[in-house]
Amino acid sequence: MKIQSGVPQGSILGPILFLIYINDIAYSCPDLNIDLYADDSTLFRSDTNLLEIETNLQTNLDNISKWCNINNMALHPKKTKSMFCFQIIIFTFLSRL
Repeated sequence: MKIQSGVPQGSILGPILFLIYINDIAYSCPDLNIDLYADDSTLFRSDTNLLEIETNLQTNLDNISKWCNINNMALHPKKTKSMFCFQIIIFTFLSRL
């Protein structure tokens, strides 16, 4: 089988070259935190406004999609998950009698 692009699977250089190849993905989303690990990435954003977080993440996902198209990479929507973490603060007022 002729390899048209990439590095043969199992190569020692494969993971290193892949990380170098995708290292600039963070520049496509300067206002977002991105963690990269092997071929996985995590995008995260913190804010007090849920709509702001959603809008920002969608904008940055669009930017990453453009980056992927330019760099001949593919996103896998079925592997994509989202999670919202929040804290509920309950104030209890005690009255002194």
